[in-house]
Amino acid sequence: MALVIVSVLLGLAINISLPIILLIGQEVLPGGASGASGYAFGLTFFAGGIANLAIGPLADAIGLQEALTAVGALPLVAALAFLGLPAPPGQE
Repeated sequence: MALVIVSVLLGLAINISLPIILLIGQEVLPGGASGASGYAFGLTFFAGGIANLAIGPLADAIGLQEALTAVGALPLVAALAFLGLPAPPGQE
């Protein structure tokens, strides 16, 4: 039961970034804000589908709980990668 609760919380934490991704996409393409939104959502769904293709065989090989534990560490890896990004121009 704890695994389900943690999975739900991680899913919510990962999806919190969607509005920020949309805003960044709209800033990159100011003349085509709707197109930028579509690209951002499309990329999000594409990445989720590719991740499912990778996680399924991983779960078959090492077990579901271990695979979900490994996936649970990915937001931490993303946060560490985010810290290495340069500041946007004008916000230094």
